[in-house]
Amino acid sequence: MSSQDLTPQRRIAERIDQALPLQTSRIPRLLHFPLLFVTSLVLSATLYTAASGFLGNDLGSVSRRLTEGWQVTGLVAWRAIELGIGWWGSFDGFDYASLIVLSRLPTFFLLTTFYNIPVTTVAGCLVIDVIANSLPFLLLRPLLPQHKSSLVKSPGSAPSFINELPLRLTTSLLAAAIHATVIYVSYQTWLPIHLVENFDGLRDISAAHSSAPLYLIANLLPAGYAARDLLFTPYAIKRGETERNVQLVFDPETATFAQTLEQNFWGFSRPTKFLVKRLATVTAVTGVSTWLQTFVTLEGVESYGALGWSGMWALATALTGGAFWWVGGA
Repeated sequence: MSSQDLTPQRRIAERIDQALPLQTSRIPRLLHFPLLFVTSLVLSATLYTAASGFLGNDLGSVSRRLTEGWQVTGLVAWRAIELGIGWWGSFDGFDYASLIVLSRLPTFFLLTTFYNIPVTTVAGCLVIDVIANSLPFLLLRPLLPQHKSSLVKSPGSAPSFINELPLRLTTSLLAAAIHATVIYVSYQTWLPIHLVENFDGLRDISAAHSSAPLYLIANLLPAGYAARDLLFTPYAIKRGETERNVQLVFDPETATFAQTLEQNFWGFSRPTKFLVKRLATVTAVTGVSTWLQTFVTLEGVESYGALGWSGMWALATALTGGAFWWVGGA
């Protein structure tokens, strides 16, 4: 087939296949993760330095001075753990970009809503974090099929159907609406008092009393799309693959004791097992990352206060995964 016969989408996909990942076969496998880690740190430092004029000192005015060795060590160690979770969890660049959005957005949402940090500053930081963390994955690991298929549509295939625009929009809106509901209910109940008592230095608490659900949904669409891409898409694809393949049937008469225990406590379908593992990973990363970013890096935040804030977002992530399980099963 000549290049003239290729659709624009297929040409884009072929360029991605040709350009990514780098030819890592010449690099010892043992060095892949250290290279990923160092590249991410260098990119982050370089991009933040280059953007310092644009970002200004807004974040510096609310940041905690990291004078203790454990603070810096803890943040660097968590960065390594985060990257390791993505690397050994078989995430590609798009997966990891979604994970970064979900794990960074809670802190950035806090900064814009209650510390009056400009949206442009927060958006710039989010873009830098996404690029610095996902670009090394794009360079060192090929794209997964569902991300290639978003550029090349093959009628009738499961990935093609899953990436249709109406389903993208509805599942993203569903995830955003769940996050917005959790936050709105928290606003109406425990969160305002929790913030006042545990976040010394808040500049404006009025959003906790005036934010409408639709406003929250609109602001949380990035989290909704990231959750959809990271949880729903691979789960739905695996369900389609399972339906096309022969399923192994549990036979209690021939099963061993260990197999019976596994069936009773972990006897879910393969797609459901995948979703449970992926959801546990994403929820844990979101919770721990949010706690670290708020307690360690923001001035005046108590550990218990950071725990409440991060727990709210972790709950929203867990409920979103449950909703996706129900939608995918339907």
